Amino acid sequence: MPEELNSILVELHSHSNYSDGSASPEKLFMQANKIGLEALAITDHNIFACGKMKELEKKYNIINIPGVEINSDAGHILCLGINSMPRSKTLPELHDEIHSDSGILIAAHPYGGALREGIVQKPEYVKYVDAIEVLNGKTFASMNKKAMELAVHCKKPMVSGSDSHILSELGKYACKIDGSSVEEILKAIKKGHVILPDKKTSFTGILWKTFKGKVRKQFR
Repeated sequence: MPEELNSILVELHSHSNYSDGSASPEKLFMQANKIGLEALAITDHNIFACGKMKELEKKYNIINIPGVEINSDAGHILCLGINSMPRSKTLPELHDEIHSDSGILIAAHPYGGALREGIVQKPEYVKYVDAIEVLNGKTFASMNKKAMELAVHCKKPMVSGSDSHILSELGKYACKIDGSSVEEILKAIKKGHVILPDKKTSFTGILWKTFKGKVRKQFR
């Protein structure tokens, strides 16, 4: 676990009116500034608009994490830290493309959405993601718990994301991550240096050792 003193508040999963969100990217950055977020990833569905976000990053002094939510053959995948719109649709190919672009892949809400095409239906694909979103603002608590169990079982780093579609949802499931740049944030995620929120508006962390002990017993 990282020292919370070195961590910043990060929203890894949000949507603007470029896809199915209600607010413009600028309003999202304004809201992020208002509520104290220090880094923001706008991950619209299959739409990548990095140029506009760079302008907003400077204007509102919030780290912009370039990202997109891709509909892959293994469910929704958050691709973060990229420089261009990914072309691949199969997860193995997407993995190679994103990594060659210095980005990372996160399995979004693995137990939410269309399970018939989700990563839980293709367990051999879990190795192609760098982390799993275990707390999602649009997913039932029971499904989030299953996602956390999956991450522990597969020894994958955990992250959270609000999956916000309206301004009031932004930051509700933000997490704390070590880093002061996109590169440092991505590296911290891959190392598991992430503090998850224990409540929608609280960032004191969860009881990791206790939870992991319970999960390990279930998989023995």
